[in-house]
Amino acid sequence: MGQSSSHTIATQLLSSPVGSVSSYGGSWSQTAGSHGRCGHLVGLILPLEIWDEIIDYFGEAGDRLTLSSCALVCRAWLPRARSHLFRVIYVHTPRHLRRLTKALDRSPEIPPLIKDYTLCPDEEAAEVVSRGLKLLSRLPQVIEVTISPSHLCPDTVAGLLPPLKLMPVPSSVRYIH
Repeated sequence: MGQSSSHTIATQLLSSPVGSVSSYGGSWSQTAGSHGRCGHLVGLILPLEIWDEIIDYFGEAGDRLTLSSCALVCRAWLPRARSHLFRVIYVHTPRHLRRLTKALDRSPEIPPLIKDYTLCPDEEAAEVVSRGLKLLSRLPQVIEVTISPSHLCPDTVAGLLPPLKLMPVPSSVRYIH
C-alpha cells in the first residue's frame, strides 16, 4: 500500500460520516466494544495496531485537528493521539503556562510525552521564560529546550529562520540555573 493510498484510506476512515465509507464493504461505526476496539467497519474489525498506524500518519503530518478528534473518538486511541499532540510544546504567554500546568496536574501521563519544549514569549517575556524554565523540572523526558522570540517561533510563522536552539537537555536535568 503506497503513501497516497494510506493517506486516502486514513483520511476517509477518520473524516467520513456514519455510513459513507462504501469502498470497504461496510459502513462506518464508532463503537467501543468490550475489547477496546473502536471505529471499526461493520463486518471488519481493524486491530488497534492499524488504527495506531493511521494516527501516526496524522502525527507525522502535524495534523493537530485530526489528532484531537482521534483522542475524543475512542479511549483506546487516546494514548497514541496524545503522544503526538504533546511531543512538542510551544509556550507564548503566562496563560499558556497556566493551561500547561493544569494539564500536567490533571494528567500525570502527559509529562513523559513532552520531548521538545519551546518558550516563545510574545508578552511578559521575563515571566514566561522564568516560569517556563521552572516548569521544566516537571518534564522528565524533555530532550531539547528552545527559547525564541515569538515572531520566529515555528508554530506561529512557518518557513522563517529557525529559532535559536538554547541547548539539548538530557532527561536527567531537573533545573536550569
